[in-house]
Formats: sequence, C-alpha cells, structure tokens
Amino acid sequence: MSELIGSNLGPYRILELIGRGGMAAIYKAHQPSTDRLVAVKVLLDHRAEDPQIVDRFEREARVITALEHTNIVPVYDFGREGGLLYLVMRYMRAGTVNDLLKRGPLTPRDAASILSDVAAALDYAHERGVIHRDVKPNNILVDAGGRANLTDFGLAKVLGESLDLTRSGATIGTPAYMAPEHATGGTVSPRTDVYSLGVMLYEMVTGVLPYVSDSPMAVVMMHLHEEMRPPRQVNPTLPPAVEAVIVRAMLKDPVGRFATAGEMARALAEVVDGMPHTAAPGEHVADRFEQVTLVPQGSTLHLIELAAKVAEAKSPDEITPEIRRALKRMQGASRRRRLLALAPWAVAGLLMVILAVTLPAVVRGSGDSRASAAGTATAVQALVMQFAEAQTAMAAGGPNAQATLAQLQTQIAVASFTAGPTLSPTPTPMQATSTSRPEATSAPPSATEQPKPTSVLPPVIRTRVPDRPTNLAPIPPSLLP
Repeated sequence: MSELIGSNLGPYRILELIGRGGMAAIYKAHQPSTDRLVAVKVLLDHRAEDPQIVDRFEREARVITALEHTNIVPVYDFGREGGLLYLVMRYMRAGTVNDLLKRGPLTPRDAASILSDVAAALDYAHERGVIHRDVKPNNILVDAGGRANLTDFGLAKVLGESLDLTRSGATIGTPAYMAPEHATGGTVSPRTDVYSLGVMLYEMVTGVLPYVSDSPMAVVMMHLHEEMRPPRQVNPTLPPAVEAVIVRAMLKDPVGRFATAGEMARALAEVVDGMPHTAAPGEHVADRFEQVTLVPQGSTLHLIELAAKVAEAKSPDEITPEIRRALKRMQGASRRRRLLALAPWAVAGLLMVILAVTLPAVVRGSGDSRASAAGTATAVQALVMQFAEAQTAMAAGGPNAQATLAQLQTQIAVASFTAGPTLSPTPTPMQATSTSRPEATSAPPSATEQPKPTSVLPPVIRTRVPDRPTNLAPIPPSLLP
C-alpha cells in the first residue's frame, strides 16, 4: 500500500504510512478543505467491488460517525476510491496500548486507568446498539496525557466474513482477542466485547497473551476449548483479586461474564484502590505526591510519562514547515504527472486541428488540379482530332481545306486562352508555317463555311486517319498556305 503515499485518496493527500493491522492500513493525510491532518484508515479487503460489502461498509460507517464520546476517536468521513474503502478519523499524536506494552507490562493501576476509559466508550456504544467486535491494544490510542481512546468501531462487522483464519503464516491479530461466540458465528452482545477486554487486561498486566499459537485457527480453538494459563503463573506479583477479574471476564459462557464493560472496570478499580501504592519502575513516591495535581483524573504519573515518551516518537499532529514543503513537492509531482498524462492527448489534438485546417484546402486544390488536368487532356485530344481532319482535307485537296485550316487555328487560340499556361506547347511546324505567312489567313473562307469561334471544345470523335496514297499528284501551289 506504499504506492498511495503522495497520491490522493478522494480529497485527501496521503503523506505517510503510520500503522498497519490485519484488516486496514493507517495513513497520515492532509485535508485541503480544512487544512488539517487526518488519519485515513484504508481497508485491506480486496472485495470492495462487491456491492454487498460496499453497502455494509457505508451502513456501518454512518453509524460510527454518529458516535461522539470523549474516549472514542471521532470519524469525520468515509468513502470509496476505485477498489479501496476508507475511513477518515482525527489524527492523534499518540501511541497505542500495544506501543506501551513493548516497554514491558503495565502496573494494575495503569491498566485500570486505561480500562476505565475504554469501558466508558464501550458502554456508550453498547447503549446505542453498536458492538465493537475488535477490542485489542492496537485499537486503543493513548495520548500524551494518558487518556485512552477507542477506535475502529464496526470494521470487524464489515469485514468479518473476509477473515481467513486458516491462511498459512497469518499473523495473530483479531483471533487472539476473539470471544468464543464470535469465533463460531454466534450471537454477539456487549458481553462479547467484555471478553476481549478481559484478554487485553490479561496482556496488560502479564505482558503476554493467554493463548498463543502459530496458526490463527489454533488460537480460536484454544479460546473455544482450552483453559487459559492463570495470570499469576505468568506474573506472581499480581494480586489474586486482579486475577479474579480477568477470569470472570474471560468465561467461555457469556452469561457468567460481567454484564457491561463499566461493571468490569469498577470491579478492577475497587481492587486497585485497596492495594498499597508501589512505585513503578523509574517512579518515586515523593515525586508522585509533588506532581499529583498535574495528573488527570484516572491516570497515573507513570502512565502519563510512558504515554508521553511514546507519543513523542510519533509524527506531529500539527502542520509543520516540513509538512508544508512535502505538500508542495507532492503537488508539483502531481502536476507533472498530469501534464505527462495529458501530453499525448494534447499532441493528438494539435494534429487534429492542423488536419482540420489543411485538409479542405488540400482536397480543394487536388480537385481543381484534377479538373484542370481533365480539361487539358480533353482539349489536347480535340486538337489532335482537328489536326488529323485538317491533314485529311488538305490531302484530299477539296475546297474545304482552307476552312478546315482556319477552324484549327481558331480552336488552338481558344484552347490556349481557356487553359492558360496549361496549354502552351511548342508550336508545331504547321502552326509555325501559318504564323510566318500572315497572307494565308488574310482571305477568310466564305460565310457559309466559316464556323463561329467558341470556347466549348467539340466532343472527341475517334476517327482513323487514312493512309495517304502514294500515287497522288502534287498539291497545287494555289492551295498551299
């Protein structure tokens, strides 16, 4: 999914990848309309072209965008881009509970603080008929003040059918926190989220999961049929009362669990309140009493310090000058990509304009040339026939010889005037003779024999010129021009 960085997903400019889970990848993005940073969660399911999945996603997205609670990360928007479905949420410079656990197990007090915030968010959602279905450390953000915020409502419901629990090499994600009735496709309820909350509490105070296997399906079977390893075997310093809360929350029969998440949180708080305070690693009791006024209600100083260190390692939640420069570079690169994509179309359009302008002129000129050539050929053909007739008449020596010669001269003159430079051949010997002797044309033929000059060339009549007899007498000088 790294190919999304630098591109737009809907109106959001993707800046960087900040997290990836079993069902979604999370990106930090810029929203131009409000000039703010947002978190865009892109679903990794590749069936976004399925109308049923899209409809289910949009229906659930409308429900979770209506959830407004202090401990629920607000969802601003949702959408679909090509084959991707995405949710747009508030971007928080905070670590997850999973980030905190990478530094070691939490104290019961720190765990109780986180559990109290998450339980408040779950009870709010349960009262509105929304079951989370995927409560786990990666879905709980802890800000620099130590406050826990629940996210990813409804995603497990949207994509529950796409979970492949038998895929070889699949990482243990949702199955590790899944209630038995959820894993078997039974009816889910608020007690389903309570079970997942119990698994998370087990992990927070021990640092490990209750059921571990290389196969997600094997983990599911453990949740269904095996008893968990007692938490005190993993962490002997854990008070028995804390272990009792975990065991009740993780009962395989939903009826025996806590009825609500709030009930579970209160039971844990009562146990923790009765415990003597012991300093967490790196914390001094005197420091705690000196700074107690700075600690938000429900949080501990150790949790705040730990959460602040984790949050400092995250990307800032304000638009810094570096982010501005990155946005400008991305916008410039995007413009260049658009120009390169449009360049072939621009060249093709320019060629079309050139063809549209020049083609009519070329066709018109070609038509004129063809018409001129055809007219020239017709005129030449007619003159050839006229010349053949004149030769025949003069060879016969009849009285029409002079008239035929005069008609031929007239046709040559008319054709030369009509065709212009097209008919400018080299004068034939007969034409040269006729022009060198003007007296031959000074006596026009009789009115009855002289044709009227016309610009319309006579039709071509193919006649065969007879061979001149060899025994004819010489032509009298009077008939010569």
